[in-house]
Order: sequence, then structure tokens, then C-alpha cells
Amino acid sequence: MKFAHILLPLFAVILFTPSCSRTNDQLLRAEALIETAPDSALHILQQLHSDQIKGNSNRALYALLMTKAQDKNDIKVDSDSLISIATDYYNDSEPLLAGYAWLMQAYIARNDNNKHEQVRCLTKANEFNLIASDKKLHGLIKYENALMFFNQRQFKKSIAYYKDATSCFKKINDDRNTTLCYLNIGYSYLFLNNTDSAENYYKKAQKVALRLQNKELLSVIIKSIGTLYFVKKDYVTALQYYLEAPITGLNVYDSNKYYLIADAYIQINNFDSAQFYLQNVKAYSEIGPDYYRLWQHIYEKKGNASKVIFYANKVVNTTDSLYKQKLQISFDGLVRKFKFQNIKLENQKLTLKNKQNELLLMISLLLIIAITATLLFWRLQVKRRQFNTQSILLAQESSLLEKEKENSMLLEKQLELQSILISNIDIHRKNSTKRHSLWKSSSNENYSDQHKAFDKELKAYIDLEYNNFTVD
Repeated sequence: MKFAHILLPLFAVILFTPSCSRTNDQLLRAEALIETAPDSALHILQQLHSDQIKGNSNRALYALLMTKAQDKNDIKVDSDSLISIATDYYNDSEPLLAGYAWLMQAYIARNDNNKHEQVRCLTKANEFNLIASDKKLHGLIKYENALMFFNQRQFKKSIAYYKDATSCFKKINDDRNTTLCYLNIGYSYLFLNNTDSAENYYKKAQKVALRLQNKELLSVIIKSIGTLYFVKKDYVTALQYYLEAPITGLNVYDSNKYYLIADAYIQINNFDSAQFYLQNVKAYSEIGPDYYRLWQHIYEKKGNASKVIFYANKVVNTTDSLYKQKLQISFDGLVRKFKFQNIKLENQKLTLKNKQNELLLMISLLLIIAITATLLFWRLQVKRRQFNTQSILLAQESSLLEKEKENSMLLEKQLELQSILISNIDIHRKNSTKRHSLWKSSSNENYSDQHKAFDKELKAYIDLEYNNFTVD
């Protein structure tokens, strides 16, 4: 099978990530546009500067959205320095976002052709999805697994994972991803030379894609059906499907359509029509050798030796150019990877140093807190002893005051008693100078004063002995 025919369905390998949680206005706008207008979402995200993004949550969301926007705009990302912000931040508390972050890191590992890292990231994504239980995330993980096995040419395993992903997407009515799964299942069956199953799944993909009214996707599906008949050597039917494929207005899709039509015309010996469609091919860098080989074949049939030699040289030159370009890309990738590993190592050293500084700062703060707590405890103890001493002194002072009060009362009673005694002496002295008739029993002249004095004296003694008993 020619490279151009193999390349065709790969245009359909489009991956999606979900909507993330809402944050500030710019991230909200980017998130809203990332599915329908990923170029606009990327533009919004590119306008955000790192100093504008405050908080670890916003930084993690930005990293996830930016990586997604780059992927959807066909910008190859082979460094995980950005997405690692998201994978480092999200955990079991936000398993859905964590799962998508690890899925995006798996995409980057795939771009970097790092199979071991790709498997590790997909495993992590699946672990988080076991908590989140999100059908779309499950489908995308299975889709990525299927693509990984497809690239390893393990087509039976690839088909099994694509079917699992299809089941998930159908449950949530995700027609676009369902169409892609059907298309890639058919493509896998085609590599297994099971053309009947391949056609069956291509037709399923076409049926679902018609609801989407997406010209690019329909173009890929219809050309894939044509390629199936091309493989079966039914060139007339293949040509009908190639001609039926809609014009998209995108060079990469339309040039592929014209190339396939030209190839089918050559197979049925209609060289003028083949030449006409080859002249309309605008984008042929990836299929350069096959493109020039068709021109060479046309001029061989027409017997134009100089043109045959010219295009034969073109075939050789473009093949060498592509080979050198791939080597350069591979070498540049190794250089970038080496530089990235160095940067990552430096970052790890800086992170370790920062952690050591943070640890020293924490220990210093703990020492300061311990010293402060000790001083406060000592001061508290001093204050407590002072308080206890003051309490004892106050109690003693209160006791002295009570005793002083009692002494004062006793003194008052003694003075009162003394006053009564003096009064009684005065009464007796006066009575001794009176007439004798006053002491007769029948006389009441001084009895009242004596009685009053006696009562007063008696009360004073009682009050003195029994703590003011007679006082109300």
C-alpha cells in the first residue's frame, strides 16, 4: 500500500479533552471556545502572562488548557514542563482534572515517541478515572491505548481498545469521537486484509458523520472507503468515492483528494485526467516521492523519456530530502530532549535547594516559636507566683481587718460598759445624799432610773459576751 493511502486516515486522529472547572474570565473564555474554536482559545491563553495567573489552582488549569489548545491546533508538544504543573497539582481531591492532566501528558509522551512514559501516564490517568468514573475520560484513555497499539502494528489489540472506547462515547452521545473510533477500526481491519469488516465500519462512521455535517471528517471517511476499493483493485468504484468526497477548502485534505483521483485515473489508463488532477495538488511535501512517481508513470506511458528521467530524479531527491529531514528532526528532537533533561535536572536541583531552604526556614521558625513559648511560659509562671503571693497577702490583710474590726467592737463595748458603770456610780452617789424616806419600800422616786441603768448594763454584758445579741 502506498504511503499516501496509509497517510490519509491519520488525518482523522483527533483527540479531545474535557471542559475544566471555571476560574477567572480569561480562562473561562478559553475553556468555552476550546472545543468549537481552539485557535481562538489558544489566542486568549497566549495573551495571559505568567504574572497574571495567581494561585496554584489557576496555574494548573492554565497548564491543562494551554496543552489542550496546542494539541487541538496541531502544535506538536514534546516537553512536559507545562503540563507537569497540572499533574503535580491535581490529586485524588480532583480526580477528573488529574485524569485529564495525565492523559495530556500521555499525548506528549506519544509525540516524543516515549512508549514507557506513555504507558505510565495512561496508567495514572486510568487510576484517577477509577475514582472519577467519567465515561468520556475512560473512552479517551482507551482511544489513546488503541492508537498506541496501532502505531506498534498490533492491530487486533488496537481494534479491541477502539471498540471499548466506542462503547463509552456512544453512551454519552459523543458522535464525533464515535465516528473517529469507527473510522480507525475500519482502518485497522484494512491492515489485517479484512476488507468486509473494514467497509462495514467505514459505513458506520459515514452514517454518524452525516449528522455532524463536518466536511473534513466526511472527506476522510469517503476517501477511506475509496482506498478500500483501491486495495481490492476495483479502481472504478474507488474513483467514484474519491470524486464524491467533498471539497473542504483546506489544502491538506483537497490535495490528498486530487492525488487519489489521479492515482485511480492512472490505474484505468486515463492519463490526461490524472495529469489534470495532479496539477491541482498544492500540498504534497509528505507524499512527495509518491506524487512525483505518478508523474513519472504518466510520462512513461506517454513515452516522454526526458520527463521520465526528470521526475525519477525528483523521486530520488524528495526521498533523500524527506529522509534527511526526518534525521534532522530526530537529531533536533534528541538535542531538545537532552537540553530538556538538563533543564529538568537543574529544575530538580533548584527544587531540592528550595526545599532545603524551606526546611531551614521552618526549623528556624520552630526554634523561634519554641523560644517564644518558653519565655511566655516562664513569664506566665512568674505572673502566677505574683498572683498567688498577692492573694495570700490580701487574705492576710482581710484577716487582720476582721480582727481589727472585732477589737474595735470590743473596745466600743468596753467603753460603753465603762460608761454604764460610771453612770451607776453617779446614781448611787446621788442616792446617798437623799432623805431616808426615799429608800422606803413604798417610795418609787428613784426606782425608775435604777431600773433603766440596770437594763442598760445587763444588755451591754450580754452583747459583749454573745456578739451583739440584743442589737436588731
